[in-house]
Amino acid sequence: VSKEFFNHPGSSTENVMAIQEDLIRIIQSRPCLDAIVNGEDDMLNLETSAVIDVKHPLNAYFVLKQAFVVSERVIKMADNGFDCPWRFHVHKRDLQSVMSGLLNIQIYSGNSAEQVSKGQLSFKGISYFGHPLDANDIEAITSIAQARMRLNSVVQWLEAALNIAKENEKDAEMASMEKRLEKAKKLHDEFIVNHGFLHVDHSKNQSRIVYTNHGLYYPNVLSKAKLLQVQRHVNALKVFEKLVETFKNLSPLAIDPDPKLFQSGIDDDTLPFFLAYFLERNIIELCQGKKDHQTKNERCFLSHFGNPGSYLSPFKYEQLQSSPLVGMFHDFASEFQTSALKEASKVRLKTTPLNVQNEIRDFTDLRSSKVAYFHDQDHPTAQKMSQKIEKALNFHLSTEFYASENYQIMNYGVGGNIVGHLDSVGTLDPIAYQRNLKHGGERFSTFMVYLSTSQAGGRTVFPQLDLSIQPVQGSALFWFNLDSSDVYDTRSFHMGCPVLYGNKWIANKWTKTLAQWRQYPCRPNRTSYSLL
Repeated sequence: VSKEFFNHPGSSTENVMAIQEDLIRIIQSRPCLDAIVNGEDDMLNLETSAVIDVKHPLNAYFVLKQAFVVSERVIKMADNGFDCPWRFHVHKRDLQSVMSGLLNIQIYSGNSAEQVSKGQLSFKGISYFGHPLDANDIEAITSIAQARMRLNSVVQWLEAALNIAKENEKDAEMASMEKRLEKAKKLHDEFIVNHGFLHVDHSKNQSRIVYTNHGLYYPNVLSKAKLLQVQRHVNALKVFEKLVETFKNLSPLAIDPDPKLFQSGIDDDTLPFFLAYFLERNIIELCQGKKDHQTKNERCFLSHFGNPGSYLSPFKYEQLQSSPLVGMFHDFASEFQTSALKEASKVRLKTTPLNVQNEIRDFTDLRSSKVAYFHDQDHPTAQKMSQKIEKALNFHLSTEFYASENYQIMNYGVGGNIVGHLDSVGTLDPIAYQRNLKHGGERFSTFMVYLSTSQAGGRTVFPQLDLSIQPVQGSALFWFNLDSSDVYDTRSFHMGCPVLYGNKWIANKWTKTLAQWRQYPCRPNRTSYSLL
């Protein structure tokens, strides 16, 4: 057996599709099928997994669960010299990562824990029905929510489990869930009384802000002194939110903040967490498509951008934001080009690493995707796409060795998302800045080509700009990460929302600063660059 590990975090939708191919081979191989299947339920689950639509994250999770059982049995059989047509070794942490993705769907998509549990997802009035979770799955997701310090989500998942137990008339489960739910609500309220609404937990190997509701479940059982303490926490939250709102459109947000922000225990270490906390409510609305971008001052153009070679085939350019610049190139890549890059990437896909508090991790709930890298010369489509980017933006991508980074081709995981982040922080990190100067400088701009259309979810959002972009195959999103003084702009802070239905692929191209200085010179006065 080839132990081709499902790289962490979780599994990409593309790999779940490959698992289905192997499940069909197992079903068609009678000796293997007889050795693996244990009863009618096993057979039914196997047959269902082989044909179910894995673009739905609940279906993909169901397939992974069956694949976990199959892979364990196949590997044991292989140890005894019995070989089956199976290529994968699924780990428990693959399942855990996908369950974390399902938790993200509950947090960001507007679907309740009960809807997710039943496989009944909806997005903008369209419903997507998938395989329901069982009691053990809900229990595991509840534990993940607890580990991620999402105390509000813990309560919601326990409520879902209780309601499902009631529908199924399982009295023993109902009694157990009622006790656990009451305990979770009390712990939630106690935390607010003791710590308030703005608290960062540093007790584990990853600092996290603790998320609660803005209200109590059992206010009537608290003493007057504790209620007064909660009111002080509410007032502190309102003061902080008002202060942060005044900085929402400043650039950069985290430089030289008002000293008032450091009241109530807020310091340099905790401020970024609280800013993320403040932005999350807007991120949730943007991920749900409640703020489709409409700005009467922004326009669409058929433009050649001063390039004579583009006079007869101008670019379809839509300016979404002028400062900092964010734009969309419609119909930038053909269906043939997007398909070619996806197919070429499938054999190279590996886990997308993420820097978490100065530690590179392969497994983290902050990112669920797989990635492959292509130099411009590795594939003719990559080369042609770079030439087209040069014409559109007047960039130099190939004249110097470090003019740009390799293409990053990314396939999102089941329920996959990318946590909010900046692609460059400019001079904010002096050590990294000096190191990057030896490799072409900072990431000056980002050019993101959508290689697929996400039917539901998977939006790219900029919470400080109120921008929410739905991926459409062949279109390309572009923005500058730095201003004219090489200073990062926090308004380019962006996030990839969880995919509710579909198979999301993107291709990122990052240009570097030093090769672009003639076309985009540095200026002492900090200004945003423009294409028009």
